[in-house]
This record gives sequence, structure tokens and C-alpha cells, in this order.
Amino acid sequence: MITRLPNSHVLIATVLLTAIVAIPSFQAAAQDASVEKGTIRVTLLGIGAGPRGGQFDIQRPVGLQTSTLVEIEARAFLFDAGRGVLEQISKLGGAYFAKVDRVYLTHLHGDHNIGLPDLWLTPIRVPEGGRSVPLQVFGPAGTEEMARHIASAFEYNLFYNGNSSAASALIGNDVRQGIIYEADGITITAFDVDHSPANIASEDRVDYPALGFRVDYAGHSVAISGDTRFSENLIHYSEGVDVLIHEVGGGAGGGGAGMGAMGAMGAMGASGRGGHHTSILEAGEIFNRVQPELAVYSHFSRGTNQRLIDQTRSVYDGALLVGTEMTVITIGSSVEVIPGSDDPSTAVQPATGAR
Repeated sequence: MITRLPNSHVLIATVLLTAIVAIPSFQAAAQDASVEKGTIRVTLLGIGAGPRGGQFDIQRPVGLQTSTLVEIEARAFLFDAGRGVLEQISKLGGAYFAKVDRVYLTHLHGDHNIGLPDLWLTPIRVPEGGRSVPLQVFGPAGTEEMARHIASAFEYNLFYNGNSSAASALIGNDVRQGIIYEADGITITAFDVDHSPANIASEDRVDYPALGFRVDYAGHSVAISGDTRFSENLIHYSEGVDVLIHEVGGGAGGGGAGMGAMGAMGAMGASGRGGHHTSILEAGEIFNRVQPELAVYSHFSRGTNQRLIDQTRSVYDGALLVGTEMTVITIGSSVEVIPGSDDPSTAVQPATGAR
């Protein structure tokens, strides 16, 4: 199923519901490791939040967690590395073991970085086509120290397997708001968001750094919120993006202090903007302010798809996508979406009003 969203904000192609059965499960198909020049390809490897995120089967005790792959020509940039990230990357094809060598962490919570040791260590042992350069990790203050501790923890493993070389290094880099990558027409900008604990004093929030990221290339762009409460700074840095991928947590009325079952239903959501996540209605307000070609939800609790659609529609009428694992979004002269699931709630919801 492919939906095309032109840059004029007008939906010009019909959602091809009849094509669902004609397209094999994306999880079984590798994708081309080279992206067409002038386009940005985004693959939602994981969209889950917390220990039971992703995979929508409420009976599963754990699920996949947040990770988003952005590809431009032969380059790959991975944003966050939650549980299962390497398994998801392997589904794209063996070339990705070498291709993915730069990771950008929005913050240092486990559901965003617990897959990092696997992503670092396993590809350097792949006999053919594995990664032969250090894995670079960029993130807020504390990233360099975290990477150093991970490397120390697996030092014996590297020694035993004969992988102790400069190419096998894990290198952490602390970054701040501003341009953090600029080469061959590609720009990656980090921007501050607020994911400090709920109800913490404003003067203490600096102790809990978190980032969002924006990628620009060939006049096209995608922004990734990371975890955050409602953020004016995110709105500012997302101005003019084609695609905005935003987290959501808690109930319709509040920022959502928890992402568990109670948090997903709003019972744990703090009123107003006191939580440390963005509520559904707040996310809708952000989408209205930014006006992306396509608004995408990621990092949410399983089983909430239709609720996200229904409540967002009360405040936002633009094209909307509730992400699912292995959904592919290509940003070029139009925005094209190949959902990773045949669940109707993971299809693009076309704009409902005049744009």
C-alpha cells in the first residue's frame, strides 16, 4: 500500500487498500541499501515506548522499542537504539551491518539505547560485509561517558574474539543544540527538548538533557522529537519540515507521567503540561503549528492506535500516520508511505480539511 502526499499539502493519490494483500510482509523483504539521489528515506525500525512497546500484541510481555533509520544516498543515520534494533536492521539486508555506523541518541533512557551494545558488537563479527569502522554515537551530555562504560564492560569480549582494534571502537560524543553534521548537502541539527522528570523545578531541568533532531537534504527534511513534553523549541526547529515524527504519551488532557497501561489511558497523566511526555491533544497542537506534509506518531504504548487517531482528529486535520515497525517513508517531490502492517490503523489517514 503506497500513499503519496505532495508538497502542496493536497492528497492526490487514492489510498490503495486493495494492494494490501499484494504486497508481501515487509519484514521478509530486504530493501535497496542505496537511496535515490535527492530523496530522504525513513524507516521506522521500532516505535514502542517502555518495556511493552511496539508489536501491538498485548499478550507479549516485551516488544520492540524506539529506533528510526534515516538514509540519504549511501549514508545511514540511526536515531535511537531501543530493544531489537539490530534484528530490525538485519531485516533490511546484510549491507546494513556496515552501512549503519552513526547513531544519534535523543536521551539516555534504556528504551532508547538498550540495543546499543548489540548494534556495536555484532556487526564487527559478521564474516563478510560487517562494519569495519568505529561506531560513532552522538547524544546529550553523558553520551561519551555511557559509551566509555559500555566499551569497558565488553573489553574482555573484544579481547577474547580478537576484535581489539581501532575499527572496533565505540566512540561517544556529547553534542549540544546546533548543527552537528554537515557534509555533501546533508545537515543534521540537534535541538533541546524537555524530558525532565514530572514536576521537577524548572531550574533543575538542565540536569536532564534531551534532544530532538532535524535532517535536511536537497530541500527536504524530517524532524524527530525524541521524548519530550510540549516544546516551543521543537516547534521552532521543525518549521517547514516535510515529515514530523513525534512521541506521544499519557491521556488527552495531560502530558502523561507514565507510559505503562495506566499512563496510556491517562490515569497517570498529569494535568496541563506537567508531565514529561506530550499528550495527544498537545501533539495535535504541535502538528497544527508546524503543518508538516505528514505528521507521524512514534514512541507510544501498544494498543492505542485508534485512540491516537480519534483524539488527534479533534484538533488536527492534516495527513496523519500512526507508525508501526518497518514502515518506510520516502521524502522527495512527494511523501510516499509503505506501511509495515496491513492494520488499517497504521495506514495514512488523509487530511480531512482544507489545507
